Amino acid sequence: MASVKSITPSDITGQFAMLRFDCAICENTRTSDELSVELQGTLIKEGTDSIKVHVFPKSVGGKLRAKREKLRTFLQANCLQLGNEGFLVKRSSVDDVIERCNVIIEEFNGLLMSYYNDYDDLLNTHLQSLHIDLYRVASALSYSKSEWFGRNSIGMLPVLMMQGLTEDDNARLVDEIASASLSDIKRTVNQIYKEFFVKDGKLVSFVTTTPLHKLTKLSDKVKQIALGQEGLGNIAGYIRDVQNAIPAPTGEKNNIIEGHGFSMLLNLIMLLKDEETLRECANDSRKLPDIDIDDNWYADCVETDTEADVTIDTPSTTTITPQFDVEPVMDDMFVTADEFDFD
Repeated sequence: MASVKSITPSDITGQFAMLRFDCAICENTRTSDELSVELQGTLIKEGTDSIKVHVFPKSVGGKLRAKREKLRTFLQANCLQLGNEGFLVKRSSVDDVIERCNVIIEEFNGLLMSYYNDYDDLLNTHLQSLHIDLYRVASALSYSKSEWFGRNSIGMLPVLMMQGLTEDDNARLVDEIASASLSDIKRTVNQIYKEFFVKDGKLVSFVTTTPLHKLTKLSDKVKQIALGQEGLGNIAGYIRDVQNAIPAPTGEKNNIIEGHGFSMLLNLIMLLKDEETLRECANDSRKLPDIDIDDNWYADCVETDTEADVTIDTPSTTTITPQFDVEPVMDDMFVTADEFDFD
């Protein structure tokens, strides 16, 4: 009889790689405490006060940051975020993820080059729009064309293989990966909650199916990471089970989750926001709650022969517009500073 080989920590860590990026976006403003100028009738003395001015059009930096945000969003949707600097991905998927990242980086570089070519005109138009005192300060502080260009970049650092020198190292890495999975779940559902479940500080009464698609991505990601940690696999499966039990969406576009289905989805979100509870579930010291399936509610509200236990499987190419606009939740890793290096 053939023996079954148990999964070791090195088997687990050996299946993952870490992607890291070096990002820099040039400051849109500069501050001077080295000039004496009169600003709106008040003398700003050298060495005592400072003036903060825009040194090139704000929209320029905003559009470059939007490309960086596109890259961040893609990575967070398809990889496990490990700490503030890295993204964990299966080795078998590294080439595909890098290829798709490079497309976004090329978009960034194309936009950057277009601004570089028009920089003198953009800067001059911006400076001419300023009050005479601000014009003097901004002119003195503005970057040169080449200097500004060199302060904007997105570059990919060498891929790191997740492999320790000893089994103890690998065991520690496995624990870090498991903890990162729980943190990633919490981060993702917090973002989903803020973006789709709250408007003007109040809980909404329905959502579109977009959160379901985001939860599907999350379940897929956690399932890949769950090697050797059955508890994480159970969490990933539980997400799918709840989704499959939610009554079919309603509305003209069949994309509205409301009523009992909304309650089920909200309860799932609140459960996944509780990192400590998930940690206990992952360690098999606490069980996930039973899924509340209400067949009668679905039968009463929707005239159809379809069973209540419906799998919502909208093609990924379908674009669903949220019912309200919410500013995207920015991740600390990309907003704590305008320029930083991932070391």
